[in-house]
Amino acid sequence: MGRIGDFIGSKKAKKLVAEVENKDDKEEVRKKINEIIKKYPELLDEVVNTAKESDQIEDEVIIEILIKNIETIVDKKEISEKEKTLLNLGVKVLAAIGKEIPDKYLDKLADAARKSRHIDRQTEINVIKQMGDKKSKQKQVAKSLRRIHAGINEKTTDAYIQSVIGEFEGIVESSKSIKDLKRDIIAKKIAYNYMNNKSTQLYSLTKIISIDEMFMINMPEIVQNQYNEIMKKEKKNNSEKKYHKYDKQKFRMELLNQMAKDAAYKYKETGELKISQSQQMKKITAEEEEFFINKIDILTNKKLDERQIILIKAKIRGNLEELINLEEVTSIINKLPIDERNQAINQMRNIAENKELRKIIRTIQKVGLDKAFKGMDESSIEKRMKVFKETVDAQKEKKDKEEQTQSAHLGVTDDNEEVSL
Repeated sequence: MGRIGDFIGSKKAKKLVAEVENKDDKEEVRKKINEIIKKYPELLDEVVNTAKESDQIEDEVIIEILIKNIETIVDKKEISEKEKTLLNLGVKVLAAIGKEIPDKYLDKLADAARKSRHIDRQTEINVIKQMGDKKSKQKQVAKSLRRIHAGINEKTTDAYIQSVIGEFEGIVESSKSIKDLKRDIIAKKIAYNYMNNKSTQLYSLTKIISIDEMFMINMPEIVQNQYNEIMKKEKKNNSEKKYHKYDKQKFRMELLNQMAKDAAYKYKETGELKISQSQQMKKITAEEEEFFINKIDILTNKKLDERQIILIKAKIRGNLEELINLEEVTSIINKLPIDERNQAINQMRNIAENKELRKIIRTIQKVGLDKAFKGMDESSIEKRMKVFKETVDAQKEKKDKEEQTQSAHLGVTDDNEEVSL
């Protein structure tokens, strides 16, 4: 209003509040304050400040009346200029003194601010920020995000989504509900991108949820759910309109492609292969794994060696302990004399390729037969093993003869024929 206008307004507000102070009846006080607020909304700030200084007018009375008026105005389809002034100034004034207002009123105020098309989002956010209780803040942020999610349509831009979610960041620690809503907002936007353009740009959206996190939470599946919901509504409202079909696997490969790019870039920058680890990453198919590794191979501008490929595979599957053990075994083999080293490598190859051999070695260790031979020379071990082999062969030969005799008695002539009893 300017200095002169402020002075006149302040003087008038004091005079109006003074008239209220002369009232003894509480209901009369409420009625009079209500009349002043409605008649002089432009003086709202001065009236509230003057009334707050009064010992005879309770702060809570002013707050209650103001919030009640705001809620009433918000619910109207059409409002007058005076009501619009009262709505905007009322919310701003209460937001400014929010720390002095109980959360139960701020809760109502935030709801009113969110519902009104006349109140900007920053004012709504300021109201939520003033709330003292963490759970109340989380509830209000979730309500705001729910409204944003409902308002997304084919004209909504990625930049808008990044901006609007960013406005609510840092107000309060994210609850599960807030995280899920942010995820659903982004998924809905991606679904619209595919519907309209057959693809999606991720740069702006990854400022909110990273590529790695998108893959970790299975964003392709979440986008599918959002796409299905959109299509249900679109079929009702725009049955004639044609949309592109969303391809979940295509989006999944886009995420893997970007993750491979990021890994290759980090490798060129630091020399370290950093691979995202998650349950979703562990479950990728052999084809997806091959695509991911080939992409890193191409983008690093130099051929990955066998050890690096093993390292990537171990990180993908989360088998880092196995990788450490493998490196340890490799180190031990490299320390052996050349002739023994080659022999050890051939033995390991035979064991790796032969399932039965692995079972026998595992059993030998289990019963402690390897420990029984400890300290003996190779010749003594060989003699005892020959005796052991002869015993096993004799038992096997005896068993085979018994089985042949039993089969003859049963009249078995051919594997494909019936048994005669």
